[in-house]
Amino acid sequence: VPRQFHSKQLWQMLEEPLRSRALRFAARLEPAFLDAATVEALLELVHLGDPEMLDLFWQVRGSEKHPLNAEALNGVLRKMGVAERDLKWTEWIRKNQDGVFQDFENLEKRWRGMLFRTGDQLRARWVMWTLTSTVRRLRNQATRVLYWYGRVDPEGLFELTIDSLGVNDPYVGERMLAATYGVVMSHQKPDSVFEAHLTQLLGMLEASLVSPSATAPTNHYLTRLYMRGIVAFAERFCPASLPNRLRRSWSFVSPASVSPISKSD
Repeated sequence: VPRQFHSKQLWQMLEEPLRSRALRFAARLEPAFLDAATVEALLELVHLGDPEMLDLFWQVRGSEKHPLNAEALNGVLRKMGVAERDLKWTEWIRKNQDGVFQDFENLEKRWRGMLFRTGDQLRARWVMWTLTSTVRRLRNQATRVLYWYGRVDPEGLFELTIDSLGVNDPYVGERMLAATYGVVMSHQKPDSVFEAHLTQLLGMLEASLVSPSATAPTNHYLTRLYMRGIVAFAERFCPASLPNRLRRSWSFVSPASVSPISKSD
């Protein structure tokens, strides 16, 4: 018998304070029973930095068919300004840093063993967002974990890295490129499969940082340094992977100048 849900969730029929409590209980329903209104309301709680919801999103981050997985979190965090995200998401990471660090160690152990599971790219995306952390050891461990993820799934890491260049916190893209550079440097022996992934990566980096219509231009020194290192690697070991623009003299596109704040503000 098909399991379908045609009515309203209980939380929608209640008044506060029961409404909020019922909504939080609804978050633990099976994914098939989470209707659009409930998902939207739960995402709003995440936007508000609700610790209970951030805990839940951590638990289901790697479930591909779950509407509250890491892609859902990504949609919320990407829309936030840096200050707002630091106040809510980054502060939640700081308060839960011991558990998150243990989580990273477990992921590293598995990925170092070349063990890949369904949903690992979602888990890697969740780790990517922890790069906003103010805790240095957590940022370092997150970068290390992402490197090992890239050793198992280089294509997946490369896609996340390009996506991260559009995040309004340039530190995220910089660290993702650091992990990507490490993965690239680990493939100095002929590997046709990896070379295909590298060709795609270089094309996307060119479109993001070098092309006249660059989608994520930056003046960030380390971001540029890592890309130059990847290009230098390709020139030495996989010259056929270089797009035409990167086979000759090239330079980065600079973003638009930032207007200074007026003295009257």
